[in-house]
Amino acid sequence: MPTAAYRTGDLSKALTNRTLGTDPLGRPILENAIYDPNSDQTINGLRERNVFPGNSIPASRIDPVAQAILKYVPQPTGSTLINNFPPVYSNQRITGIPSVKIDHALRARLKLSGYWSRTKNTNPNNDGLPYPITTSIPTATTAHTIRINVDETIRPTLLLHVGAGLLYATQTTSGNFDPSTIGFKGSNTNLFPLFSTQPSGGLTAGPPTQGGMSPVGTGSLANLQNPKPTATASLTWVRNNHTFKFGDEGVFEGYLGHLRTYANAWMYLGFVETGLPSLNAQNLNGGNVGFPFASFLLVRVNSGYFSVPSGVRLGSHAYSGYAQDSWKITRRLTLDYGLRYDFETYLKEHTGVMPNAALSTPNPSAGNYPGGLIFEGDGPGKCNCAFAHDYPYAWGPRLGVAYQITSKTVLRSGAGISYGRQNSLNGKTNNAGSSNPYASASYGDPAFTMQNGIPYKISFPNFDPGQLPLPGTIGNPTNLIDQNAGRPARIMQWSFGLQRELTRNLLVEATYIGNRGAWWQANTMRAVNAMTLQRLAAFGLSLNNASDLQLLASPLNSALSASRGFNHVPYASFPVTATVMQSLRLMPEYTNPVNTWPPLGDTLV
Repeated sequence: MPTAAYRTGDLSKALTNRTLGTDPLGRPILENAIYDPNSDQTINGLRERNVFPGNSIPASRIDPVAQAILKYVPQPTGSTLINNFPPVYSNQRITGIPSVKIDHALRARLKLSGYWSRTKNTNPNNDGLPYPITTSIPTATTAHTIRINVDETIRPTLLLHVGAGLLYATQTTSGNFDPSTIGFKGSNTNLFPLFSTQPSGGLTAGPPTQGGMSPVGTGSLANLQNPKPTATASLTWVRNNHTFKFGDEGVFEGYLGHLRTYANAWMYLGFVETGLPSLNAQNLNGGNVGFPFASFLLVRVNSGYFSVPSGVRLGSHAYSGYAQDSWKITRRLTLDYGLRYDFETYLKEHTGVMPNAALSTPNPSAGNYPGGLIFEGDGPGKCNCAFAHDYPYAWGPRLGVAYQITSKTVLRSGAGISYGRQNSLNGKTNNAGSSNPYASASYGDPAFTMQNGIPYKISFPNFDPGQLPLPGTIGNPTNLIDQNAGRPARIMQWSFGLQRELTRNLLVEATYIGNRGAWWQANTMRAVNAMTLQRLAAFGLSLNNASDLQLLASPLNSALSASRGFNHVPYASFPVTATVMQSLRLMPEYTNPVNTWPPLGDTLV
């Protein structure tokens, strides 16, 4: 918890007395020193600042919203900067799992079985901080499982199995707070705003850790439903020395969400807003300048997410069919062979409201550079297209052989191709709604300050291809779905082994098993907006040139950028305080959007 001195802006204790370097004026750069954003000046094309005297923010500069939030934050119970508030709390989780199973023989050859269970869990998620500043929200999760099976012996050598089931899970979260009571303006829902560092953690600094404050505010809040009906059928037929089996399966996934996540505003604060802009993320021997808690006191927001409450419905479905035979060719030799086919759709939002950035779509808010948003489906505002393509060639042959070399030794070998499940949910329920990311347009500047509240006006559904980036920011789209996202992972497996009976009750086995996988999801392996060596070379720049590196890190409005002829904005609203490197990206309106579900991963075991 912040100490009494920290709450008044006195961050002198944050200094470690470690010097990290000197600025262009020859002044020492001290670790965790906080710099006054109102003292910006340009020296040799770089933005410099003065430190707050005594590393203290004057009381008149502390934002009223920060002051109001601190009234909810408990006082530390210890005198140290860290570990000064050992939380004491109870967290009683209650889980009930009733179940019922019924088996009934309708007649000698026809049997019916049924099963139902319910798993209900209520979790207060206490973390030792009081509501409303706690980031943990009470959650209630309920899952119903229903299954009905019918088995009929049509003939002594012919068995039919048919089954159907439903897994229906729900998750509800709760919370309510009037943000106007802390002077917070612009929120789209009655929840406490979230303040944290990106991507997670408290408003602290380290190493070494010099204190600050834990994250505060309401995190993810949504009421979710996940219906999953399934069906299966199989037919087993024994004929002479063959055992045939045929079957099919169907699985339908649904994800329904009523979302308030991000509608209260998620705000990430860090070092740079109270740091020294000219450093531009240089490595200072593991040290930092600026202080996240100081950025909180001034409410200089680096980045985050903002939305309005929304409702979405995602889903996918999968079908499969197979045929196989176990053929006992001789008393010693058995051959197993079969073929399976799988077809699965990729995860999509059924009403077409989920945005997706497209490299082939001009962004009208960014000078028609690539990255405009498209919306799946047909009709007004839609792209009359699909984000990706389902894969129709998932055939999986299998072959196995068992040979009895001697009465006590058996050779077994096999090979086959199978296909994994496709894209996972990966938080796409929240990203399917009105989730709007934002980020600072330039190093050292905030995306916004809290004086007038959240400046962004958001509506949902919104089919405007130019709705991102939010005004005055450079951000990232929540989705950039790969066109091959519908391709499932393919796994080739093979094995070779021997079994040997040593004694009547002792068997030893040695088997080699190998597999080769392809097309696994690898979301971080394709950086579509990265500054590649080839793209840099197209502008006559190189990472091996120190002056080029300095140029890339310089703002567009700097003297250096002008002298090199790189002071031109890519589009009219592009912030001139952004770096030259940002202006040269394929999509200058975004930083580094993560490609979603690219099948680029390989495995070999």
